[in-house]
Amino acid sequence: MSTFVELVNDLILESAVSGSSVTTLEGTLPGEIARLKKWVKDSWNEIQISKPNYWGFLFVQSSMVVPVNASVLQPPEYAAGEVAEWNYDSFRMSDPGKARKDSYPLIYHDYFWWRDHEGLDMTVPRKPQSITIDYTNEALIIAPASDDVRTLYFDYWRTPQELVEDDDVPIMPKQFHQLIVGKALERYGQHESAPEVIVKANKIISRIEPLLGIDQGVGITTQGLVWY
Repeated sequence: MSTFVELVNDLILESAVSGSSVTTLEGTLPGEIARLKKWVKDSWNEIQISKPNYWGFLFVQSSMVVPVNASVLQPPEYAAGEVAEWNYDSFRMSDPGKARKDSYPLIYHDYFWWRDHEGLDMTVPRKPQSITIDYTNEALIIAPASDDVRTLYFDYWRTPQELVEDDDVPIMPKQFHQLIVGKALERYGQHESAPEVIVKANKIISRIEPLLGIDQGVGITTQGLVWY
């Protein structure tokens, strides 16, 4: 694996920037190192947002317990701002004591339709059948309210990871970490107007990026997910 510091040091090596490697990225940094740090951060963010709802390393499967009489649910991941996009076909519910394999699908409705129709009548707890997402309150709403303790299953794509601490490690598989260095090196070459550096960077990118797509590319179909 490559930590944030190690990625910046790889960039120092690949770009032939004068000076020794760094041991920390905290505090005040020399101008050149500060730029390299930023380019690594920006390159990692670029990779993550380049294909929304696509990268497997951003795909999360989770679940939460649904209490008796509950209708408004607030998954901790949602409250923490970790959910970038829900997989609307993934909402499933299991009856008490049942495993995920025995769960049943919930019907997803657009929130505004729900608000004016289904969502108006959640007064009698029964077996939940429908679900919507209340984006304004970071909540999932089920109907009817659950008449027993159940488990809700759901999938989502997480928000892009930000590299902050020295020992932060990109969440994509380690064999593709050099792609971050390649894209940061491209930024360095553009900043320095150095075509030979850009050519070097593009060789790294063209070698690794297709392999990342093969390994981590996920698509959405009407039946759920398909890995490419």
